[in-house]
Amino acid sequence: MPGRTTPLLRAASQVLHAPDEASALRVIAQGIHEAGWHSILAHLYDEAWNITHTATVNIPDEELAALDSKSMAPDERASTFGPEYDQFRVSRSYFFPADHRNRRVLRTMYIPQPADPAPGDWHPDDAAHVPLRCIKGDVIGRITIDAPYDGKRPTEQAFANLEAFADLAVLGILRLRAQAGQHKAEHENKSIINSVAAIILITDANHNCTFFNEEWFRFTRCDRGTDLTNAVTANCHPDDEEAMNAAFYLAAAAHEPFDLEYRLRRHDGEYRWVVEHGRPRFDATGEFAGYVCSALDITALRKASDDLQQERDRLSLAIEASGGGLWSAEYAGAQPLSTDPEMRTVSPKIYEITGCKPEELPDANAWDALVHPDDREHKIHQDEEHVAGRLPSVAREYRVRHKDGSYRWVRSNYLTRRGDRGEPLYQVGLVVDITEQKHAEETLQRERDHLALAIEASGGGLWDAEFSSDNPFGSGKIQSLSPRIKAIAGYAPDELPDTVAAWDALVVPEDVKTKDEQDRKHIAGDLPNVAREYRIRHKDGSIRWVRSSYLSRRDADNIPTYIVGFIMDVTAQKRTESELRQLLERERFLVAELDHRVRNTLSGLLSLIDMTCTPTMTYDYTRTIGARVRSMVTAHNLMSATRWHPIDLADLLHHLAPANTPGRLKYERQSVRIPARQATAFAMLLNELITNSLKYGALGHTGGVIHVQWARRCDVPHDSGFPLRLEWVETGGPQPKSETPSGLGLKLITGFAKAELAGAARLSFPPAGAHHIIDVCLDELTDDTEAEANRATVSL
Repeated sequence: MPGRTTPLLRAASQVLHAPDEASALRVIAQGIHEAGWHSILAHLYDEAWNITHTATVNIPDEELAALDSKSMAPDERASTFGPEYDQFRVSRSYFFPADHRNRRVLRTMYIPQPADPAPGDWHPDDAAHVPLRCIKGDVIGRITIDAPYDGKRPTEQAFANLEAFADLAVLGILRLRAQAGQHKAEHENKSIINSVAAIILITDANHNCTFFNEEWFRFTRCDRGTDLTNAVTANCHPDDEEAMNAAFYLAAAAHEPFDLEYRLRRHDGEYRWVVEHGRPRFDATGEFAGYVCSALDITALRKASDDLQQERDRLSLAIEASGGGLWSAEYAGAQPLSTDPEMRTVSPKIYEITGCKPEELPDANAWDALVHPDDREHKIHQDEEHVAGRLPSVAREYRVRHKDGSYRWVRSNYLTRRGDRGEPLYQVGLVVDITEQKHAEETLQRERDHLALAIEASGGGLWDAEFSSDNPFGSGKIQSLSPRIKAIAGYAPDELPDTVAAWDALVVPEDVKTKDEQDRKHIAGDLPNVAREYRIRHKDGSIRWVRSSYLSRRDADNIPTYIVGFIMDVTAQKRTESELRQLLERERFLVAELDHRVRNTLSGLLSLIDMTCTPTMTYDYTRTIGARVRSMVTAHNLMSATRWHPIDLADLLHHLAPANTPGRLKYERQSVRIPARQATAFAMLLNELITNSLKYGALGHTGGVIHVQWARRCDVPHDSGFPLRLEWVETGGPQPKSETPSGLGLKLITGFAKAELAGAARLSFPPAGAHHIIDVCLDELTDDTEAEANRATVSL
């Protein structure tokens, strides 16, 4: 057996400086090889006896493949170090001679041997291995050796040298494992610290920051190469810096934990609220070494807290606005259950409802004493049922006595928090004064009763229907159908089903299509309101007219959800309307006949004037009389066309203008309507103005023009009728012979203005031409616009 120890010592030193286990195992195998062994197979195991690393020397690939094919299972590998192999132990190693055929060992390597080996020589089937054991005896590996260069079986001393080397090698392996474990732990710790969504920082004893985790750099995006000694202070909000430093140094002076809240600048410039928790750390000697701190962004939490406080404030305002007050109570939770909780808080509003002072309502019993006698028993019974768990929630209305002796209506709601056994632990409730609401409800009920009476008096009935969410555009389901509606059709309440189909079956066929089309349009939203009349067949076979109207309530998608309608029997009204139409038709016939007779009379009068004209009568006289009658005919024709309604002044002028003077009578087309009673007089007044102009003024001279304008007078009270001023201005005609001419025509103008039109005519004839101002008072206010609006000059 080789005894060279120098390679082993050198290998032991190299193992202690190996970078990893695989390198160390190769050094071990090479060291034993250099110490005198030809073939080396070294393994390292984990705690489960699985091979983690392998190193070989002088083992061909085919031999190594053969060994791998016969590799032991972990439990078999462990058993080779068990008691059944103690017979092969040499010192702390194992030697398996060739003549032991039933051993479970690795296959050996072969080296040339003499034909007759001497006793003590190494046989090709011999095998040996040296375990790599820890101080506690745990095996972490095995070194299998074969084919010593001296050809001798190893002695106990030789195994002792190998075992001493193995012990040193184990120390190196364990050191590497400890370093690897430390590195792994450090990596895991660093990975954990960097994955935490909070800023982690470490300070030294002088309060300088020596470490920041990755969250700090994600939060601030600071350059990793910058000095981070005072990074927190540099990024703190200026308004928080002084208070933050003061609290930190106060805690640091006593080496005590601290908790701070301040604003820290984020990489985008926004200041975020953070909460920092600092805990002191001490070294192995107990000396203060600094702080380990964690800072968490609580901006969202603070906002949520602020929002929650706002919601609480809103709730408080809502409760206050509702006129209600809160109360709370606690139970002892003992069995049997008690219905007498201990009151904890009572809102001042509750005292206001009763007019009592706090000392006058010390507990729930005092409150119950104020409940109206007719309501008290029911309230107490509800409370007992709720406390026992048989009534999940409580919401009721009852009356309580005010200190002034009156009773106030209140609405009371409360809930109970219970323990694991269902026992009540805590209650909170709301009491709202609803006296005014009750009065309003009573008033509303009276109004509903009045409405019901009014509907009953009208002879109509109500119906309502709901629409299914599964088929919102289908037929609604009738919820209620007034008995009056059935009576309209001659049916008793139990004879006609409350369905749409039953009612539609009564509609006469000629009206079904129109009714269905209107219903479809309304349901689709194309017809907002429905009001129609149609016929139904009465039970006795007669036909009845009904008026139906309804409205619908719709959701956000404009889909009908509820309809309410009204149906009324209008058969008598329809009969009356038919009779009125007949009377109206007869009236139209009589008016038309009268109109025809008046026209004939006026036409006959014109003919009579023409026929009675004698040579001794002047032509102008005949023409003047005819023009006056024709003006009456013109007024009559316009009134007949408007069915004896007021006629437009501009239209009257248009029809009175002479046909042989186109474009010379100009007027402003401002709408003023002349009442039918005054139309003939107004027409004759205008006719006299036109006739005089033809005889003596602008229309009788080439190039002469008349300008007519009218407007409402603003200086006359409205209650005197419609005061109208008409201005007649002639230009381009012959110069009047006198400023105050006289004649029958002018007398007629002033006479019509005064007697028939309740006004006056100021007639003047300056050198430039006639200039008349005529004020009249029409029976009605008939102008459509103000005096100066819509002014437009029209030439005829």
